[in-house]
Amino acid sequence: LPISVPGDPSSAAFFAAAAAMIPNSDLTIKNISVNPTRIGFFNALEQMGGGVIWENLHKECGELVGDVQVKYQPLHGISISENQIPSLIDELPIIAVLASTAEGPTIIEGAEELRVKETDRINAICTNLLSMGIDVIEKKDGFVIDAPNILHSANIKSFGDHRIAMAFTIAGLNAGSYNKIDDVDCVNISFPEFFETLKCFFISNLQLHKIDNLPKSLIFFFARILSATSFWNMKIKISYQGGHFLSNTREANI
Repeated sequence: LPISVPGDPSSAAFFAAAAAMIPNSDLTIKNISVNPTRIGFFNALEQMGGGVIWENLHKECGELVGDVQVKYQPLHGISISENQIPSLIDELPIIAVLASTAEGPTIIEGAEELRVKETDRINAICTNLLSMGIDVIEKKDGFVIDAPNILHSANIKSFGDHRIAMAFTIAGLNAGSYNKIDDVDCVNISFPEFFETLKCFFISNLQLHKIDNLPKSLIFFFARILSATSFWNMKIKISYQGGHFLSNTREANI
């Protein structure tokens, strides 16, 4: 019996965040769950001014599924209160990274549950943002990020937490150089293909790259990557088909 499994919004959030904060990016993630209890990250991104467009909404096995397009637009800070926390608790590390590039302060309250995740994520977020040069105030139940800031690459402490490691890998894309994560193996708990999938967006030889065990969401990426030091200058269109990433457009100057 064929069963369709939609993509995981929490995994998609890392790539959506990269598109939202890197100028001229345009990313479409296809066939992900649009369950209202699972898409708090995308609602917050839209609240911050990010370009979020849902398309091809339909039901599969009673579950709402669709494609989401995320375009770069200048972001502004927001306040996230306790009633919003349940739908985005796992995405708060990557939301914090987004907030570090936004205009104006972002205030997170009512998220004390973060203290008892794989690590104390409130402390982990604040510790690593400070290392990257971000003005952040740690609170008992959240934090306040005063932005915008210029991100600087840093040595990142993952504290053995997969979401901290992935969030601050994405942060490094906007820092002019890469962050050095002390423990990258911890991502295997939820997204063992994370670094290999991310590498597919930025490797210079993209004609055919075989990767096994890709996540269910099919990702189409078209972006011009620009950093403060112009380290990247790429225009890539990537599609996934039958276990392979296929590139039919490639312009790279790395």
